[in-house]
Amino acid sequence: MGKKCCVYGCKTNYSSEKGCGTERKLAVYRFPKDEHEKKAWISVIPNDNFVVSKDTVVCELHWPSGYETISLRGKQRPKHPPSVWPNVPASQIPTPPTISSHNRALLML
Repeated sequence: MGKKCCVYGCKTNYSSEKGCGTERKLAVYRFPKDEHEKKAWISVIPNDNFVVSKDTVVCELHWPSGYETISLRGKQRPKHPPSVWPNVPASQIPTPPTISSHNRALLML
């Protein structure tokens, strides 16, 4: 049995019954071991209150087509954090923090 994608609303590697999952086999990627990279992935994934374990994976659907990969210990993995959320409501997608106009003015000084 394949590992299931941890992204909210994604059905990759779930039942192959009609209307669920996908017909073709998709690559899944474990979270990086490097803490800085792992935090970068966690911060962009629209899934509140999930715990990353050694078995937590994200499927290839969450990267743009033609995404860049790197080779680590003979295995390929994406160079950048995931950024595509096809089945996630817009209200669930994390947005980068904004700088208030007051703080922006202070930064310009």
